[in-house]
Amino acid sequence: MQRFQAEVTKNQGRRFELLQQRVEAENRINFLVGRFPSASRGTPRSSWTRSRRR
Repeated sequence: MQRFQAEVTKNQGRRFELLQQRVEAENRINFLVGRFPSASRGTPRSSWTRSRRR
């Protein structure tokens, strides 16, 4: 059971890392093309997370 929990924890950490990398890449792209998020849109990560949980 401890090995399973260790794998789950590792995968959760990896998922967070990948989500963070995605947000950073989106931010870099938006900066390079001159797009800036509006205050009403929220963060890309939060909108992506909400859509994936459904």
